[in-house]
Amino acid sequence: MKPFVFRLESVLKLRVREEERAQQTFGKAVQLRNHAALALEESRTALEVCYAAISSGRSGSTNRTEQILLLNALQQQQAHGELLAARLAAADREIAARRGEFLAARRKREALSKLRERQRLEHRLTQERAMEAEVSDLITARHIHTLREVAA
Repeated sequence: MKPFVFRLESVLKLRVREEERAQQTFGKAVQLRNHAALALEESRTALEVCYAAISSGRSGSTNRTEQILLLNALQQQQAHGELLAARLAAADREIAARRGEFLAARRKREALSKLRERQRLEHRLTQERAMEAEVSDLITARHIHTLREVAA
């Protein structure tokens, strides 16, 4: 029986590598998004601390300079939070792009894998038919040889 040879094996290997690279870049994008989400959450927590400090400062005895410092810190924290929110949105867009690339690479690899499996099945069926034909020819030849012996 002749071995199965998939002529596009090198292309399939290339597609597998492309899929792996796309999966890695997608994973990195997810990690960056998670880091951005954590940083934003930390910023929101710090912002709440600033609000609490301002609230406690207003109810207690703080001078005008301390209040100005607290308000400046609050503004800086809000600006930092907005920057982190923008980074999170950019990370979400990056994830969407990388997910699309990863899914496209997966579809390409799966298409070649399915083609290889179909060709493998077709090859096996062809080989089985050839073997059946050989067996049938042997049986027919034996039967003809037996008929000639009986006729003689």
